[in-house]
Amino acid sequence: MADGPNGQLITCKYCLNENVKKCLKCQSTFCSLHAAVFSPNFCKDCFNNLTAVMSRFTRTTTEYDSVTDTVEKITSGCDRIQLDGPDWIFYSEWIENLTDDDLATIYEFHYFVLKLIEHDNEVRKVKKARKLASQPTPIGVVTTKTSSVKREAKPKDMQKELEKLNLPEATIRAMLQAAGISYKEPNHASTMAAS
Repeated sequence: MADGPNGQLITCKYCLNENVKKCLKCQSTFCSLHAAVFSPNFCKDCFNNLTAVMSRFTRTTTEYDSVTDTVEKITSGCDRIQLDGPDWIFYSEWIENLTDDDLATIYEFHYFVLKLIEHDNEVRKVKKARKLASQPTPIGVVTTKTSSVKREAKPKDMQKELEKLNLPEATIRAMLQAAGISYKEPNHASTMAAS
């Protein structure tokens, strides 16, 4: 429990947590839950305008190999990290103003945190690799599913099909006779009753 002057209880400026420390920039109190993302030495308001820009840098050079009489292309690359933002300027100035003892202590703290982050990063990579390794790997075999549809052939009445084409009766008779199908006389009584 932190007590201020006149027995006043000191809490985080964002919540009522009593386990607090002072921000190195604005001198206000804050708890570990409301510390800046990049450094626990600052509150979340004073050290939030900082960005880490990560980019991939590649360089391609050519070298002549006199033994084989060829020009070889060599590509090399690395990840480039740049810190940017208005708070980075304050952080640089703050580092310059530290005493040797404070600098050594803060260096050891950040070195420990860096190693902890590296360890956690490697553990995550191993877990991800194991998860990917446990999944079945497609070999490139294409499987096809064939389905067959059974169709039943229903006999059609050719005479009715030809009558739909509005062909003359004599033509329909001749076509059916040529196909070896007998001609059925239309039922004129049912036709007359329908009309």
